[in-house]
Amino acid sequence: MVRKVKYLKAIYGLSITFAIIVYASCNRTPAFPPEPRILSVTVNKTTINTGIDTDTLKVIFEFTDGDGDIGRPENDTVPDVFITDDRTGYTYEYRLPQVDQLRAQRGIKATAIIDIIGIISCRPFRNFDTTSFSVQIRDRAGNMSNIEKTPQIILNCN
Repeated sequence: MVRKVKYLKAIYGLSITFAIIVYASCNRTPAFPPEPRILSVTVNKTTINTGIDTDTLKVIFEFTDGDGDIGRPENDTVPDVFITDDRTGYTYEYRLPQVDQLRAQRGIKATAIIDIIGIISCRPFRNFDTTSFSVQIRDRAGNMSNIEKTPQIILNCN
């Protein structure tokens, strides 16, 4: 009987400890700064055919934002994603959807995918070209993120 009581006390103690750990991990605020930060950038392919509207380059980036003020409402036209062609310096502007503020109160870590469809062109008189893209985002407070680059992309010029 004494052994059974010790066993139950041990299980009870472990249950309380486990409950505290679960509660603490659920309520912990992430240590993200209030400015957006791009963690990584990649692409879905490193060779594309230019001039073909169906050849889509997907720029995929993971980011954090400590106060979660990322994205804009549907009727807002202010861009918050900037993807610059490193060859030409031309910047394509995009918008992220607004993050739900209730979910974003403790900060967010997310992945975004931007489709670049048929707008990348080669420089004149080339059979192929190469480029990379620089990616930067801005939150609603106007804070700019760091700039991260995609891997090099080979362009088959048609």
